[in-house]
Amino acid sequence: MELLKIPYRDHFMNYGSNFYRMHRDFPEQLNDEERFLLSEWGLPTRAVPFFYFDLHLSELRAVKLEEGILVLGSAFEIAGFDYLYLDRNHEVMVKLQDGTDLFVNSSLRQLMNSIYAYSTWLESLEERLVDEAEIDVGPDDTFELFYSIRECDLRAVSRGAVWHYIVNTEMNIETIMVD
Repeated sequence: MELLKIPYRDHFMNYGSNFYRMHRDFPEQLNDEERFLLSEWGLPTRAVPFFYFDLHLSELRAVKLEEGILVLGSAFEIAGFDYLYLDRNHEVMVKLQDGTDLFVNSSLRQLMNSIYAYSTWLESLEERLVDEAEIDVGPDDTFELFYSIRECDLRAVSRGAVWHYIVNTEMNIETIMVD
């Protein structure tokens, strides 16, 4: 799946998102693609549940990750201390408060594709909800999410990966209703 600049930006901007971008002071370990993605496209300030991007978070909190190139934000809670980061192998990981590392995506590009796929999946559920007022999120819906994320990054849906957890969390949702 190729990340397209206009749909990616427009999609998140529809939800009032701005983008964290870098134009200078890149960590020297970033590769050319990562520099391009972070300067030209950026990470949405309002993305999807579980990921809260903020390229300035490490400076604000003085976060030091020995195995990390760049802290991308936090995971699971907006004000939490589980950090989403790009590691020295150029993989996206989460460092939990207890020191455990969890795999998220094989690259920054694959993370961006995955959050776009997840967000469009959530949007499709919201559209159904508007039409039906109550929907069942069934196995077909969660398989659609699984295959969308898998198309972005096969490793992302492997057991123990954060996306595997997210897909399985969504599988436990039985019904979404409008109050």
